[in-house]
Amino acid sequence: MINLDDLQQFAAVARLGSYSKAAQANGVARSTLSRVVQRLEVELDTTLLHRTTRRVELTSAGAAFLNRVAPALLDLKLAVNQLQNQRGEPAGVLRVSTTTDVAVSLLAPVIAELVHAYPKLRIDTLLTLRPVDLVGERVDVALRAYRAPPADSSLLGSHLGTMSFGWYGAPTYLAQRGVPKTTQELDEHALVCAPEGFPSWRVGIDDSLFSLAVVRAGAGLGILPEPLCAEDLAKGTLQRVLPEVSLFTGELWLVYPEGAKSPKLKVFEEAVQRRVAGGAPLAQAP
Repeated sequence: MINLDDLQQFAAVARLGSYSKAAQANGVARSTLSRVVQRLEVELDTTLLHRTTRRVELTSAGAAFLNRVAPALLDLKLAVNQLQNQRGEPAGVLRVSTTTDVAVSLLAPVIAELVHAYPKLRIDTLLTLRPVDLVGERVDVALRAYRAPPADSSLLGSHLGTMSFGWYGAPTYLAQRGVPKTTQELDEHALVCAPEGFPSWRVGIDDSLFSLAVVRAGAGLGILPEPLCAEDLAKGTLQRVLPEVSLFTGELWLVYPEGAKSPKLKVFEEAVQRRVAGGAPLAQAP
């Protein structure tokens, strides 16, 4: 008999196109996911995924199977949420994704408040800079910065505030390599950033607080949220470069899949909104 957890794990691998990413998102070993998919393929007597050195891709049979299974998995999750809504008590696991800087400023005190107030509630966090597939990675709610309001009509949520970003470097690095005067000169510098953003990246990092530490240490120039750098600017351990360059302004949103509202999500959203209304910074260093 096919196991429901196996279907959810298969869907995560298929949506993310990677065993490693799915393993990280679901908190299991990569080898466990490989065995899960192999078990499914034996039970269904068909190949669901093509495996290459770079990516995992659905076969035509696997794509058809996922298209039939995914709505059923979503319906099941909604049914569980509906049952919890009827009970009215925040309970179970709430899976939250955001970036480390937002987690430090907003999420940490919210978690402390909720675990004391609701003894049956557990909170699982996924901290990353990359966009998260909420359904595929079984994330209940995410706090993410968007350049514009989320375009995905299947997501609901609330606007929390605005985050501006800039280029920063350590005085030691700038003394050695010089201060860039134009964006074209950035190609001559070591860039500390997500590799997807800049082909000339030197240090690829998927964590804003670690990026701050690496830039502060003098490894290169990095794009960082302005609130995250305020203390370093005051101390002189960081310097803003290319201040006239207009980088994107991120609108911080709390988003969740349509139909996923539950008592645990409701109290989480309300706690986050209270923090923001009370003047908590949207991003800060610990």
